[in-house]
This record gives sequence, structure tokens and C-alpha cells, in this order.
Amino acid sequence: MTTRVFVVGAWDAVLEWHGVLAATGDDEPQELAWPGFAVTDALRAALPGLDEEELEHYAMTDAAQASLGSFVDEGEPMRRLVIAVDTDAVTPGFPDPAGWPALDREHPGLVTATFGFPHDVAAWMVDTEDAAEDVRRASAAYRLEREDAAEVAQKCLRHELAWFTSGETETVMQLP
Repeated sequence: MTTRVFVVGAWDAVLEWHGVLAATGDDEPQELAWPGFAVTDALRAALPGLDEEELEHYAMTDAAQASLGSFVDEGEPMRRLVIAVDTDAVTPGFPDPAGWPALDREHPGLVTATFGFPHDVAAWMVDTEDAAEDVRRASAAYRLEREDAAEVAQKCLRHELAWFTSGETETVMQLP
């Protein structure tokens, strides 16, 4: 059964994957196993008052917040990044949380998604430019391992993510 997973985006990795495909012209998808959030039975049980659409928004928002811990330097777009993928290969939890400081390891929707990049990408969700300063502050708090990083990251929740279709991948890769 195909599951929609909101994969935690990491700009450095996504730009590298995209660059490799563009440089080689290879049409073979790169197989990746990456953390993400999905509407799981455990998430439904944890949030019984939400319908499917609300649960998907919840999972997508948590993936966006988790992406704040994936920034490696100021050269990346200061925007949270989520990749919506449709895949049959989903396992509960994420076994290797090192390098993912904003990942909620106890989240009932946390999964590992194995997918082919870019073929399984259904959509991209990315902050608009107006979120840049809040994203910059939150990502720096995670990089510096500040105790208040999660609190600083809460300010990013006031920004809605823009949706891009899989056909708009080049546009997403060119965002400042």
C-alpha cells in the first residue's frame, strides 16, 4: 500500500542529489532511506479528534519543524523544506537519529521512508521568504545546541509553507 510521507528536507542533501542527477543526466532514481512523518495508526490514536486532512497537516508541519535541525551553513536557503513522497517502503521510527537534532524521536507518526529521488516526489513544501529570519534563528539555535532551540523554533509555526508540484523541482532548487 502506498503511503504519503512528509520527508524531513535537508537542503545540502537535496541540492547534492539534484546536482548529481543533473550532472549525469541519469534517469535512474536514487534510492534513499530518510526520516519523515506520516499518518500512522499510532498518530491517529494519539490525535483522535483530527480527520485525515488535519492529520496530514500535522505530520507535514512536524516534518517542517524537524528540518530546522538539518541546516549546515548560512549558504542554504533559509526556508524549511519538506518533500512529500509516495512510497510502499515505510517502517515505523527512524533508527539513526544522529545529525537530526530537531527530530522528535517519540512522535507517533515518525517513519523511515525509502523512496526513489526524484521519481517518488509528489510535491515540495517550502517556506516563503518572509520566514527567513525566524528560520535563521531556529536553525542556528539547533546548530549551537542551545537548550531553548525548540522554543525558538516555535516562531516558525506562524509561517505557512508554499506548495510546489513535482514538476516545479527546478524552481525549488533555485530558491534563494
